[in-house]
Amino acid sequence: MCGFVGICKKKNKLSDQDIEDINSISNKLYHRGPNQSSNWLNSEKNVFLAHRRLSINDLTSNGIQPMKSNSGRYVIIFNGEIYNFLDLKKNYTPKDYNFKSSSDTEVLLALIEKHGIYESLKKLNGMFAFVLYDLKLNKVFLARDCAGQKPLYYYKDENCFFFTSELRGLNLKGLKKKLSKEALQYFFQLSYIPAPLTIYENVYKIKRGTVIDLDVNTFELKEKKIIREKNFYDLKNKNFNEKLNIFDQIFSKVASDHLISDVNNGTLLSGGVDSSLVTYYANKVSNNKINSYCVKSINTDYDESEYAKKIASKIGSNHTTLEFSKNDFFHEVINIHKVYDEPFGDSSQIPTYLLFKSVKENIRVALSGDGGDEVFLGYNRYLFLNKYYNKLKFFNYSSRKILSKALNLISENKLNQIGKILNLNYFNFGNKISKISNALQFNNLEEFYFQIVRQDYNIDNLVKLNSENKKSYIEQIKFKFDLNNLDNFQKLDFDTYLCDDIFVKVDRASMYNSVESRAPFVDNRLIDFACELDSQEKIKKNNAKYFLKKILDRNMPDINFNRPKMGFGNPIGLFLNNELNEWANNLIYNNNDFIENLINIDHVQKIWKLHQINKKDYSNIIWNFLILKNWILNNEIN
Repeated sequence: MCGFVGICKKKNKLSDQDIEDINSISNKLYHRGPNQSSNWLNSEKNVFLAHRRLSINDLTSNGIQPMKSNSGRYVIIFNGEIYNFLDLKKNYTPKDYNFKSSSDTEVLLALIEKHGIYESLKKLNGMFAFVLYDLKLNKVFLARDCAGQKPLYYYKDENCFFFTSELRGLNLKGLKKKLSKEALQYFFQLSYIPAPLTIYENVYKIKRGTVIDLDVNTFELKEKKIIREKNFYDLKNKNFNEKLNIFDQIFSKVASDHLISDVNNGTLLSGGVDSSLVTYYANKVSNNKINSYCVKSINTDYDESEYAKKIASKIGSNHTTLEFSKNDFFHEVINIHKVYDEPFGDSSQIPTYLLFKSVKENIRVALSGDGGDEVFLGYNRYLFLNKYYNKLKFFNYSSRKILSKALNLISENKLNQIGKILNLNYFNFGNKISKISNALQFNNLEEFYFQIVRQDYNIDNLVKLNSENKKSYIEQIKFKFDLNNLDNFQKLDFDTYLCDDIFVKVDRASMYNSVESRAPFVDNRLIDFACELDSQEKIKKNNAKYFLKKILDRNMPDINFNRPKMGFGNPIGLFLNNELNEWANNLIYNNNDFIENLINIDHVQKIWKLHQINKKDYSNIIWNFLILKNWILNNEIN
């Protein structure tokens, strides 16, 4: 796991200032690679690569990058892990290749030497972002893994092509940093900025599963999707019990491959289905008891640490419950802009960051349950879609809109009280009803999805815009007619929410603390297995992740995994009205000169007042504004 940055020029050689700029940006990526750093300049002096290394496999200097292939044709800077690199090394690389290290990066170079970059990408199973320079063709290739776990940004004009692992310290001669109002609109709608956009105009994220090649001579840029080789399990001809057995074999091998490292490793055990399975299989295949870690929430309504402790005891892992004071939590709230290289509004970023900050003292590789919800259908919206969409669409839009507005008149606090009185077994009941009320305002499946996931309560004038410049994420949602409703929801979550929210949250929080996070659930083998299952095997009646729960029933039959889904959140709305009130009030009312041309401050202030009197929980909008302003204030203004 590493970080890198680089640049190439078309018309002239790189100047001393260019080299200095790249080295300065590389230094700001120290947290991504504290162990080793190096750079490389081609003989024409128009391609420069800088790399920082977090040593996980092969801790010696043999694994240092930029790394050259045996023939000298290719130079690579790589970030990530290739989990099938030992198989690739044995079966697909040249027999006479002179390996100097035991790293997966060198295996990738050997693979490319023999098969070329596009054929090699088909065979990779892992998380990665890398840049490859082909000296023979004078081409630069940028590639990002199929799940989008690792970040890769780029900027291009008529003479300069720049790429980096993070936008941190982006100070490059000729690059004019201008905040993107299109990205800001999506940020308030989703709490994150979806690829290919970034917070800056003309700077882009490479989409998941994509390779870009730049001809350095012509500066022509081409983009191509990675079509990877699939695993086939013939599940159509297997009964349910046989499918459970096959899954058990696959996950055991996946866990074993994900534990390969030359440093200490462990698992993040929240107490939910996904992290419990990861910890179970990691402990099963490990030579020693696996280390598992859980963070105790500072709010009891969001705390699953007792479940995690009970599960760890059943599994037999060496378990640690990490506790943080409210002071720890609130300190990170006001400093989280240092961790994320562009505005990011998922408030579970705080406990996620605190978790990695603590475990870094004990482990350098952490296996998590991320991706389980997207791959095996774990989100409540899948249940809601299955149960209500076909029924609701038969009611006319006007009737649904009236009902939506009526429900929105009731505060979420009141709804929570009603839920308790009626003894309804739903976590954060008021927030769920609020989302459902918004979801009633739809004309088609795309609008139904958007209303469920959007974070701005249908308020669309937070960003200052001319009417012709208004953007809505609904315009980006294009469901396929040949897929059923559930498959369309799942595919969009995998394409956007997983890589642009979940993996952004985890990658930046883990790498800021120089910890590598690995997600077994998005291993190619498990994704392909899940794709062969029928939908009703993943969701049965009102039971999400049915298949995974059956696996857990086999191995931990006395533990109840059918409790309400909690996630890794915190009551940010409550904190904004109490411990964070002064901080939020100051950001909302003071020093707004630099942001008034971007945001309708008066509107934010009105929403803030309504939130404080508990008229409605507007915490998503307020939090996103606070995150945005704090990020701009500290990263751009100062």
